[in-house]
Amino acid sequence: MLILYILFISCSSSIPQEKKYKQVYIEEFKLVYFKACLKNSFDNEAIRYLNNIDRSGMTEPILGTRVYAMIDSLSKITISKDYKYGEVAEGAEGKHIYSECLRIYQSKS
Repeated sequence: MLILYILFISCSSSIPQEKKYKQVYIEEFKLVYFKACLKNSFDNEAIRYLNNIDRSGMTEPILGTRVYAMIDSLSKITISKDYKYGEVAEGAEGKHIYSECLRIYQSKS
């Protein structure tokens, strides 16, 4: 009985740790996506500079090179779409890069 109890305690304590790791990966994915979305949206030296000096994410590439390449591709797909948000005021036509990148960043998907 004691062995089963110890086994149960050791297994149950690892589950919250796995949830923490999953949350770290999700947050890193979303942050890298947002930075890629801005980078690919604006051909601007200031955006590249800010992305390079920003230390919001992990210091090590935890997602793997294939995932980072996929994130970059997803951001390019996002900015290539023509999003229309209902009736917009005159002068507000065109792409809404910030709002779309933020909408996806904040989403559950």
